[in-house]
Amino acid sequence: MRPDLVECKTKPPSAGHTERLLTHPIRPNRTEGSMESIESPEQWRPVVGYEGLYEVSDHGNVRSLDRNSPDHRGGVRKFKGRKLRPGRESNGKWLVGLCRDGKAHSARVHRLVAEAFLGPAPEGAEVCHRDDNNDNNKLSNLYWGTRSDNLRDAVRNGRHWQANKTHCKWGHEFTPENTAIHRSGGRQCRACRTARSRRRRAVEEASE
Repeated sequence: MRPDLVECKTKPPSAGHTERLLTHPIRPNRTEGSMESIESPEQWRPVVGYEGLYEVSDHGNVRSLDRNSPDHRGGVRKFKGRKLRPGRESNGKWLVGLCRDGKAHSARVHRLVAEAFLGPAPEGAEVCHRDDNNDNNKLSNLYWGTRSDNLRDAVRNGRHWQANKTHCKWGHEFTPENTAIHRSGGRQCRACRTARSRRRRAVEEASE
């Protein structure tokens, strides 16, 4: 008998006889031990400074809320809340248009997410993307950091224009042996640095 079939016994049609019936195959429970990751439900919080008007989610979405607004006739106009469609800046970052008290304002989506879920920005901090991808504005990809942190992310992810260079401006290749990492996170050519040190020592010796 196939091991994946269920055996059932029915009432015997005659004495001393048992009929065996093979029913549907046993199907494994796909939920038990499944390694598939289930994305957490989308969480929404008020947009800082626009409470009661807009909300932002930890997935990087922004929506307006249902609200009533007076019209020019003295009546009340009802506005249905909706998900906002963002626009892109020339630098690749996403913007949404917000309106309050009749004044329009453009806001960067990643900053709305950070302010709502991470709290106010520390002094001198900016929003950093861990994967340096402006399209990924999920909370898990954002953190408050310094400008240097942002540049280091770009270098680590291979998105900084300097990180894509294979040679320094004097033609020396950026091999592991010839590459030094500056404290700012940028790369330096060891050959050029050694040459500068030699020239500096030569000038000092000549002046003695």
